[in-house]
Amino acid sequence: MLGSDADKDPEACIDAEGNPIKMKKRKHKMCENIYQKRYYKEDGIEMKTKDKHYIETVIDKREKLDLKTMTITCQVCPKGKECPHAHNSIQLDLIPMTQNIKNLNGIIKSQTSKLKNAKPLEPWRPSAKNFVPGEVEQPSRKPKVTEEEEEKRQATKRKGILERENVFRKPYEKE
Repeated sequence: MLGSDADKDPEACIDAEGNPIKMKKRKHKMCENIYQKRYYKEDGIEMKTKDKHYIETVIDKREKLDLKTMTITCQVCPKGKECPHAHNSIQLDLIPMTQNIKNLNGIIKSQTSKLKNAKPLEPWRPSAKNFVPGEVEQPSRKPKVTEEEEEKRQATKRKGILERENVFRKPYEKE
């Protein structure tokens, strides 16, 4: 009911309480004081294609000083706010409002599905139904190894690479 209804009769836009809704008219064209359509023929350039044109940007900015507020405003068009055409790309409204609403609804759906999927997983919590503090096993230490067991372990352990016999150096080294 925003931009697309602005082209219609402004009295037809009434809210639930019966008050008229003021709406800005949609701007479909750029102001000719800013963008001018020029043909190459006007500049004396011959093109192979017929009626080839380019857009020339002509911006005459005039700064205005408001004496009450001491603010400087920039006026591009001599008509000012009364000009029915757009003066920048933000004011230019080429996409119909119904399409904008569909696009926004699609964005809302995708964002909600992303938020649902990105929900953090709940951490694991043990159930307290069967938990009895006295039955918990205490972690025990390893029993100390005796000297005899240590000697057996050392005897079965492989020799290190430096302690082994070097077969390639054997004929050269005398023992």
